[in-house]
Amino acid sequence: MTRRDIRVLTLLLFFPAALFLYPFLSGKTIFVGDVVYSFQPWLTYAAQELQSGRLPLWNPYSACGEPFIGNPQTMIFYPAAALFWLFPFGPAYGMFLFLNQSLLSAGTFLLLRRLFPTGQRARLLLAVVAAAWCGGVVAHWEFPSAVATLAWAPFFLLFSLSPLGACQVCWKALSLATALLFLSCYTQFTYYIVLWGAWGAALMSLWALRAMDKPAAIKRLIYWLIGVTVGVLIAAVQILPTWELATQSLRTGIGELESRAHLLNPAFLIKFLIPSIIDKTTAPFRAHVFDPSLWPIQRAWLNTVFIGTAPFLLGLAALGRARRFPLLFLGGAGLFFAGLSLGWEPFYFLFRHALPGAKYMTHFSNALLFGAIALALLSAAEGSSRRNRFPIAGLWAAALGLCLLVAFSLVFRNGVATALLGLTGLAPSQHDWMRRAALQSAVVLAALGAAAALPARAKAIALVLLTAGELWVFGRDLFPFASWDEFHRAPSLAAEIRNSPHRLAFDPRAVRAPIPMAGATLEEGYQSVRQILRPNVHLPYRVHETWSYDVFGLPSFAEFRRPIDVSQGPDPRLRFLGARWVLSNEKLPGPFRLTAWRPNGLLFIDEDARQRVSWVPKAKVLSGKEGRLKYLSGRWDPAVEVIVDAKEGATAEGLSAPRAADCPRSSAERAEGAEGTFSSRRELHPPIFWRDGPGRAEASGATGEGWLVYSQAFYPGWKASVNGNPAKLWKANHAFQAVQVPAGKWEAVFLYRPLVFRIGLGVSAGTLVAFGFLIFAIGIRLKEKSAASDTRSPADGL
Repeated sequence: MTRRDIRVLTLLLFFPAALFLYPFLSGKTIFVGDVVYSFQPWLTYAAQELQSGRLPLWNPYSACGEPFIGNPQTMIFYPAAALFWLFPFGPAYGMFLFLNQSLLSAGTFLLLRRLFPTGQRARLLLAVVAAAWCGGVVAHWEFPSAVATLAWAPFFLLFSLSPLGACQVCWKALSLATALLFLSCYTQFTYYIVLWGAWGAALMSLWALRAMDKPAAIKRLIYWLIGVTVGVLIAAVQILPTWELATQSLRTGIGELESRAHLLNPAFLIKFLIPSIIDKTTAPFRAHVFDPSLWPIQRAWLNTVFIGTAPFLLGLAALGRARRFPLLFLGGAGLFFAGLSLGWEPFYFLFRHALPGAKYMTHFSNALLFGAIALALLSAAEGSSRRNRFPIAGLWAAALGLCLLVAFSLVFRNGVATALLGLTGLAPSQHDWMRRAALQSAVVLAALGAAAALPARAKAIALVLLTAGELWVFGRDLFPFASWDEFHRAPSLAAEIRNSPHRLAFDPRAVRAPIPMAGATLEEGYQSVRQILRPNVHLPYRVHETWSYDVFGLPSFAEFRRPIDVSQGPDPRLRFLGARWVLSNEKLPGPFRLTAWRPNGLLFIDEDARQRVSWVPKAKVLSGKEGRLKYLSGRWDPAVEVIVDAKEGATAEGLSAPRAADCPRSSAERAEGAEGTFSSRRELHPPIFWRDGPGRAEASGATGEGWLVYSQAFYPGWKASVNGNPAKLWKANHAFQAVQVPAGKWEAVFLYRPLVFRIGLGVSAGTLVAFGFLIFAIGIRLKEKSAASDTRSPADGL
């Protein structure tokens, strides 16, 4: 590497400071999307737990609980995530983006120098800007884990393509890059990057075979496999819990037909070729550009792969110009990821059925980002010969023609053109928005055509500036900046519910509201079903949520998609979950009682909601999912009866449902004279003391023989004890936990101690120790050899 390359590399390392320094010094950071809805609560919760000396294994605040350590996006073991443990979220997030974008830019430059050692620096710089700062990358800024995973992608590819003579050194660097990929682990990207690296290592071995060097080819593959294997073992502490969660989560259960419906379609292709057509995630409740059935194309982070018009076109033109190895490496990867995005066989079938979590629909939308990045990297090989002018001109003319066709069809209401382009059914405001976007894209392409007439060096500079300008406009429209205080401002309803031990639910009709459900602005913390009231409330006072969804309709617990209808009054399932508070934008019937009001949100209270830990006198055994769900949706009373899953080994004897005569009705029921009205039945239940926290619940009381029910999700790793002795933990009420308690005084403990995490921790620790010892031993040996060669005289060789 020359001094000039080092200067360029230094520039790329510190170039992101120009973007992030001003908002950082002014106390601002990105405030949009999942940064607010998910990552700020997750990372703040992790910071508070770690600062308290506890490892955050379980997240009790998300619906009815889910494994925290199994979610790789929390980045518990990713080194750069320590910024969030040491600093408040606002400044930490700015520093985190700067660090990872610097790594991504520098790594992309090093990878291009490896692929195109004689390439012009202006062309390499253009490819770096396009690949490391493209719209698909910028749109993922609302996902810190995605930014971190992308930062290590070029290093993993670089070490996978290392020359054979450097393999003995690079396999160690490859191990660290692999480990960091899996520890940051935006799962989709990690899978794609490893597959891309395997393709590069295989090509390098084939090149060795072409040179009739079979031992070198075998040795190269062995070094690559060793490096990746060591990296995976180092990251086992994250990988094993993640794979366990992937087998339990609903995200792995999306059907094939549903998944195919969210692959590429005509409207998606328009967004791909006209990148200004994006759904601005700064206004999540505004009317969307396309029909709701095409929801994946509404969000830029799913599939807006704007790569920069100029380098994208140059990359396509370079397909007929690049040397064989870069062409196969980058072009082959581009075709593979395009095949995934289009649902082509066998890519789609094999990928979907081979990897946990690959059934999640956004896998295939995000795959196209890597195909587009491969084409952007190929732009570094574009030559200035005359034979390349025609393909570039043809591609430019086709893109310009498409932009003008879209604008023409929307201006003159051409029904045939709009139907072919997938633009039918747009609202008037959406119609005008798309028309302006198409015209703006046409202007950009016209500027690109003007730049093509300039001399070679001036053309390269003009293309860099044009691409940077496109990306600046894209980022400005996509992400607003807000003060760091926005992440810590308490919402207006916090005072009413912060001390409640119950959960908060949402009326499903309110979930679909086109405006924030409470509070007048997005900054008040009501902009998401997932994290309403949570992002800005101090964690110890946060109310457990159900999101208005529950697990009763699903085979697994990690996602909650079936709404509980509260328009006719309280539902027994909602009461069992402990949802005392219900947020709605419509008036609810009795016995719900209105307790707080905001301009577009009503907070109701249900006095008869169960506690999260409660005693129940009887149990009923029900086998079969359908019969159990039907029973739970009917006249079931959670205050009297717990439903035990027969697959857990229960028998019907002694666990049958109580007779009506055994359950005297409450005074409220007797006054109303209505059977099936669910109450707290206080006279049936002696008071018990309970408290719960992350991954632990304790309860004590003096009752008759019965069942202690905990409305926390049933999941491998939970254990229970009664009076200090291990007790069987039953799967109860379809997806929750229960334990039998004896008559008289008792004390019970529910504890989450996952075996798979302990195994992963042992494997990671052992591998790190062995890896460090090996590097130390190799270093000592090399030092001894160097000393011996320096002290040996010429006569020693005779």
